[in-house]
Amino acid sequence: MATPRVRSSKNVPVALPSGPTADGWTPGLISQETPDPLVALQDKELTVRTAACRDLSKIGLIPAIRPLADMARSDKSPAVRLGAAAAVADILSRYRLGPARAGLPEAERKALLNVLATVDPGQNSGMFMMLACLDTDEAARRIRLGLRDPRGEVRVGAGVGLLRLCCSASRGADVVLEAEIVGMFADPKLRPDAVVEVARAAVAAGYRSALPAMERIDFEGAHQDSINGLISVMQGFDQAPTGVWVSDGRDAGEVNPAPPRPQALLVVGEGEAVMLRKGDDWLPLPGFGQRAARRMYFRRPGAAAAAPALQVGEHTFAPATGEAVATALLALFPELAVHLDEASPWATAGADMAARLLAPALPESAAGLLALGRLQVDAGQPELAEGTLGRAAEAKKAGPDPLVLLGLLYEQRGEVAPAAVAYAAAIERGKKKDPAVLLARARLDALDALDGAKA
Repeated sequence: MATPRVRSSKNVPVALPSGPTADGWTPGLISQETPDPLVALQDKELTVRTAACRDLSKIGLIPAIRPLADMARSDKSPAVRLGAAAAVADILSRYRLGPARAGLPEAERKALLNVLATVDPGQNSGMFMMLACLDTDEAARRIRLGLRDPRGEVRVGAGVGLLRLCCSASRGADVVLEAEIVGMFADPKLRPDAVVEVARAAVAAGYRSALPAMERIDFEGAHQDSINGLISVMQGFDQAPTGVWVSDGRDAGEVNPAPPRPQALLVVGEGEAVMLRKGDDWLPLPGFGQRAARRMYFRRPGAAAAAPALQVGEHTFAPATGEAVATALLALFPELAVHLDEASPWATAGADMAARLLAPALPESAAGLLALGRLQVDAGQPELAEGTLGRAAEAKKAGPDPLVLLGLLYEQRGEVAPAAVAYAAAIERGKKKDPAVLLARARLDALDALDGAKA
């Protein structure tokens, strides 16, 4: 096995713009519905104001919060009021973790709490979403009070807020919050629908300590059916979270077109795991057990239904299978040119564990075989990689990448002729500006120059 090559990490967190700005939003990140969302908030047309809220939910910054909060409180349209509240919550969701959190200091959070609390939850139950993403202990207390409100729609809104509060990685180790929420099951003033909302939040956040209290609940009809379903989900947390999990870099509940955290992939076996963050090498996680990750079950923004999730540090992972595993893995690999180091194998720490754990999860397709071949090369297993990449090159819809990797492996062994054939085939198969084709041309030119020098 070749000596591992050291690569410096490029995972430098990028803080979102913060503080007063001229416009309160970041242009260029999305295809906007309005040319200036803050101006569009004042438009007479309901549809324009609603579109402005949708834009700001994705690209809004802190200065946009107060005008949106004003709309959430006083706009004539219930739809616009709710859209404005959702936009405030989505903006705040981008300021809960890492360097971005410093962009909204605690003193400013307290001042915003006073602003958001002026929204009547009876007129706009989205108020609780805003409080949840503001992410302060006082906001959490007010959300819990909302679950005791006599109005049903207010209790539902508070339940949504409670779930969104608990699921962020900012609260992942908050044992006080967990104890407070579990204690709500003993509150005699909570109506059955509110108890269901608390149970839903507890399951979403992975609060295992809530299970005994949930099992003691004895309702009738639909409320008990909901509780029973949530108990089943919680009991499933006892099973090891083996398999492949992917993170897009967003926090749980975060709405962000440019996540500041790198994409990541987590592979969990029996008592072991390995993680790859974009720009890093494989990181083994020895002794990975039941409590090493936060088990969760919630609906992600834009998803149709709730689904399992894992949290490790600031990363929130969703399960992946089949082609999704191959796609995620290939997206995390560096370009082929990064690997070229005198055409030698480039074994990296943890890659051998990843290859062993991922092999059963990768499909026998062009993408799956290419991903496995790349893993085997990274693990310093050139013989295995050659066979895998050969199958990848012959698979349906295969691109030039497996052929380029084969050429590099041949070069490493000093087999110039088959390397040249592989590079030529890659050039024939790919597009002119494809990175793999550019690398193949560079290597083929180098081989030609070598032959010329020998002649």
